[in-house]
Amino acid sequence: MKKDTVWLVISVALLVCVVGGLIWMFSGGEELEESISEKGDSVVEEEEDLEPEEKVVFDDVVDEDITFSSEPQTIGSTSDTQYSLDDISVKKGAEYVEIVFTLNSEEEGEFEVEVFNNSRLGVLEMRVKGVDKYNASLSYGSKMGVDHEGISSFSKVIESVELEERFYLGCSKDVKFYVSDVVSSSDGSMVVKVFVQYPGGEMSGLESGSKEFGDENLSFDGNDAAGGAKIFDYDYIYSSGSLKFNVQVSSESDVVIPSFESELKDGVLSVVFPSLASDSVYSWGSTIELPMGVVLEISRGGSESTYTFSGIKSYRVFGEGNPNQVVIDMTQ
Repeated sequence: MKKDTVWLVISVALLVCVVGGLIWMFSGGEELEESISEKGDSVVEEEEDLEPEEKVVFDDVVDEDITFSSEPQTIGSTSDTQYSLDDISVKKGAEYVEIVFTLNSEEEGEFEVEVFNNSRLGVLEMRVKGVDKYNASLSYGSKMGVDHEGISSFSKVIESVELEERFYLGCSKDVKFYVSDVVSSSDGSMVVKVFVQYPGGEMSGLESGSKEFGDENLSFDGNDAAGGAKIFDYDYIYSSGSLKFNVQVSSESDVVIPSFESELKDGVLSVVFPSLASDSVYSWGSTIELPMGVVLEISRGGSESTYTFSGIKSYRVFGEGNPNQVVIDMTQ
């Protein structure tokens, strides 16, 4: 073999070794491979935290025009025109939160935005009326975390009111807020802004039940009939193989979540509220047909209400505040 050929072979071999070593080194070797594998098994939570903002920037309203009030506020009115709600943004400022609703329609007309403190649920409730299409990225039953100065999160409410979309801003107490007039943006969209002052104070940190799916019995010692524990409404959503049934509760004491016990046996889930002052859901009817072929039977004796769900494989039950509710989440 000629000397030039030998040096060529050696040079190619060295080049291959160097390139291979550099690839291994910059890829992080085995440690990075394990890290990527672990990330692939992670689960995306329903709540997304907002990045902090130094201050809210007002594009169409100056500070002098804003009059904050805790009284209900309504702008616009409903008409025959139907809108699509295409975008929602929530900005966390130094003194208040800015919530922006962006709507569009092919016709000229009006829509209505109603905002008020819902003290029973511990939220500022927002209703956008005249909406026939919901295109915003915030899905039903999901939320964006604010977690600052007495405001917990902004959530999309699960509801079935025709031509209406509802939202909750979880608050430690009634808040002062301001709803702007409807403004037309450069692209023809209609924009409404809600500015909410931070109420201050601590959010309820009460833990109850379990947020892990399983088949074990659960129990929680919370509020009772003497403390004015009440069930006054419900909603539900079926998504990704999970049926989430939310029981909305209120209280006359500092403890909002009522006591409950749960048991899963032979595919039947029983959730018992042993001491309630009242149960409006039971008074509306003892049987509710739900998605996945699940049938809910409600019975009540004295101050005790029992919610029985059929065809369940695993579940979790937990209470949460702002909105104040007990979440019964089930799989088959």
